[in-house]
Amino acid sequence: MRVNNHILIRDTEDFDFNGSLVRYRLHAVVDHFGSVESGHYTCTVRDGCKAWRRADDSVVLMTGSPCEKTSKDAYMFTYLRC
Repeated sequence: MRVNNHILIRDTEDFDFNGSLVRYRLHAVVDHFGSVESGHYTCTVRDGCKAWRRADDSVVLMTGSPCEKTSKDAYMFTYLRC
């Protein structure tokens, strides 16, 4: 079953590890468009210099930050420790 709830994409997240808060910064967002049976994936990645790039099959283009926006297509987030 696909959940179509809108999710707020945050630039940073604080996670609790054994009572200590550790801050992580968003590195990439994988989006899925389609249904459970089929669809298409794209990825928006921070290139290390605060610029964002969107990969869609063999095309990679500059794009705006996905942070502080909502998405119903977000499938997976990757964070790097600050």
